Amino acid sequence: MKDDFFCPEPYRNISSKPYGYYQACCIASTKAHKLHNMKVDNSSFKEFYDSDYMNTLRKDMLEGVKSKTVRHTCEKCIYDEKQSGKSRRTNVLKRYSKEEILNSPFKLDSLKLKFIGNLCNAKCVMCSPNISSMFAQEAYELGNWDGKITHSIAPNKKYLKNLKEVLPSTETLNFVGGEPVINKLTWEFIEWLISNKLTHHTLSFTTNGKVFFTKKQKVLLKQFKSIRILFSIDAPGDKNNYIRFPSPPAKIFSNLDKFLNENYQTELTTTVSWLNIGDLPNLKKILKKNYSEVPWAYNNVVEKPYIFRPSILPADIKKLYLERGVIDESFSKILETPFDKDLFTKAMKFIKTLDKKRNNNLIELWPEYTKYYLDV
Repeated sequence: MKDDFFCPEPYRNISSKPYGYYQACCIASTKAHKLHNMKVDNSSFKEFYDSDYMNTLRKDMLEGVKSKTVRHTCEKCIYDEKQSGKSRRTNVLKRYSKEEILNSPFKLDSLKLKFIGNLCNAKCVMCSPNISSMFAQEAYELGNWDGKITHSIAPNKKYLKNLKEVLPSTETLNFVGGEPVINKLTWEFIEWLISNKLTHHTLSFTTNGKVFFTKKQKVLLKQFKSIRILFSIDAPGDKNNYIRFPSPPAKIFSNLDKFLNENYQTELTTTVSWLNIGDLPNLKKILKKNYSEVPWAYNNVVEKPYIFRPSILPADIKKLYLERGVIDESFSKILETPFDKDLFTKAMKFIKTLDKKRNNNLIELWPEYTKYYLDV
């Protein structure tokens, strides 16, 4: 069945996973890895960009065919559009027309560098071991994980040689972890860029805000065109500390002020789960009062882990949150979906286990969940 599903991402915003696999975009499903099996340590960037997999993906999207390649790669956007009518794809299409993408020469708006690994200083409740070393360590201690705790892939000579060919046509290099600011591979790569006179880019850091740049790091960053900070914050005060544990509110906002005082291009980003969808109106008031000039993006809705999808909430909780008001109509659609008792029960059990491990208590911050929390 043909369906308009064209997306600019596989043309302009290529990414890689913390454990090295290339991706057509930063939210492409890991299912797609089985379709190409290409990593930064066995293939060059250009080999991936021009691969049969990428050419098939772009062709099927252009022809409106939701093939296995498209379905396995674009799982999150397909899910998001079914839930709310919005997705990363629909947002990106607001910036580009199909004609603009197809008629332009090779150009990358963003190359997202995740291969620096999963080294992290937080264990967000909706995270996974492959993305946070702290979460992996905790999952191991709970008996839920038997993989590597910390992993990264240093780029090899082939990858770096190829980058010299494509970086002149790349605008932004986006460092993502884990927490990229604390990872030495981030700074080794930045020093490589400087030594090769590849400093015309914007460097972008997706950060949880727990640390700020050192004096030495700030000196390195001054050699680039500009610095962009994507600063994660999910809820007001102690609720953000609960979700992005541990993230002391005073420390987070102190570092946010430091980024702003350096005149970096700073944006606030929020990941929407059932834990915070009801608090977004309050968060909006706080951010508007204290950071009204700072752009805020809140369109990243959790699709995986499934147990943190906001759509799984019980009907009475959804009604409560709808009565509070929503900041985006798409969230109303999410809150009008049927209750998923099985997934929500699993979510409560998982949260209760984490609370015991972390000495936290969900219902002290979210009393509306009391009966569900106590029932598991």
